[in-house]
Amino acid sequence: MDKSRALRRILDRCGCSIRLADEPAGSAWKAVVQPLMYKNKMYVEESAVEAGMVNRMAYLYLGPPEPDLSALPRGTLLSTCGHLVTVAHSETFYYADKPLYIWAVLNFYAKEAQQAQTQTAPAAAPVPEAQSGQDPQQEQEGQEA
Repeated sequence: MDKSRALRRILDRCGCSIRLADEPAGSAWKAVVQPLMYKNKMYVEESAVEAGMVNRMAYLYLGPPEPDLSALPRGTLLSTCGHLVTVAHSETFYYADKPLYIWAVLNFYAKEAQQAQTQTAPAAAPVPEAQSGQDPQQEQEGQEA
């Protein structure tokens, strides 16, 4: 069995569905999509959400050579695991001069990223009101002088 067929079998068995967001669900393919990890394997701000997903802004994509993610127009939306993502960077890896797989970094689509940040960001501390009726910044400057 050649390497590309072996990889396709692994992706079909272990990958999650991914598709162009404006295409029907029947046009999906399988790829491994996981949170992008830091080089030192530190999982900063780790938080559990739905099974298999960690609320982060970037994901690693390992998928088949077709479709070629680097050929997609900038800003193309992909749908995977219930999220909309865009391709930040992609590269094709070759074996014996044939494309074997594509490695990419996926980012949350801007609207989803904003929602994710507001859901995980701690609430801002209330700003104390000025007791003298002045602007709080002016009151603080007066205390420093």
